[in-house]
Amino acid sequence: MPPTHIKIPVLSLLAAAFCAAFILVSNSLLNSSLSTTTNIHQKEKGTTAFVLSIVLTFSSEQDANYLLRNWSVLSEYCFANEPGLLSYKISKSDKLENTFLVFERYSSKDYYLTVHRNSDEFHRFRPLLGKMVEDGVVTVSGESYVELGAAGFV
Repeated sequence: MPPTHIKIPVLSLLAAAFCAAFILVSNSLLNSSLSTTTNIHQKEKGTTAFVLSIVLTFSSEQDANYLLRNWSVLSEYCFANEPGLLSYKISKSDKLENTFLVFERYSSKDYYLTVHRNSDEFHRFRPLLGKMVEDGVVTVSGESYVELGAAGFV
């Protein structure tokens, strides 16, 4: 008896193959994005905060790296222990050599003054920065602001 052949239209085979490939790739991308994405957060409108915007300009990359290592320790402490510190970021200028922006958002000015500035880690870090300013290896400029909450989002 000759073998039985089932005739399946080529278009149906291609469609099935495409669907199977799509499902595999989608699951793979979804799993990898869930495990590696850490910077997605809920956007907020109408919020207010006390904000510090500070520019640090270093005389050398070595001085910048020294402060960044110490700032990282302070940042990790703040992340774990200061819920009223809403954002604490440092960014390097893409135009100005050895220039950085520190952007800090607090739930209130009172929180900044009573909690953040009184932490042990802040008291460890602040003299390091002060000594660098005194030695002339970094200049610090900046301002404080209060968000209006009227427009925009975080």
